[in-house]
Amino acid sequence: MAVSNVSIVSRATRPTEPAAPNKQLMVLVGLVAGVGLGLVIGVIRELTDRTIKTETFMTDELGLTNLGTITGIGRLKERRVMLNEQGVSRIKQRI
Repeated sequence: MAVSNVSIVSRATRPTEPAAPNKQLMVLVGLVAGVGLGLVIGVIRELTDRTIKTETFMTDELGLTNLGTITGIGRLKERRVMLNEQGVSRIKQRI
């Protein structure tokens, strides 16, 4: 198949930078989206949190009587040793 009406208009040049993807833009968009999503999740968790944080909130604002408090047991390393030297529970000592 012979074609006679074809001519070269200009020579092809090698591009100096890639056409796509723009890595810096993608990193920036991902960073902004991640921070934004994290903030939205944090606000939603804060607004839907129904736990009582302080004793004064329970007694003053809700008008309830405090019958007692449960203290934190601590980290896992501290939880393993639940008895003192006399064999009495640390929680029992606090009551």
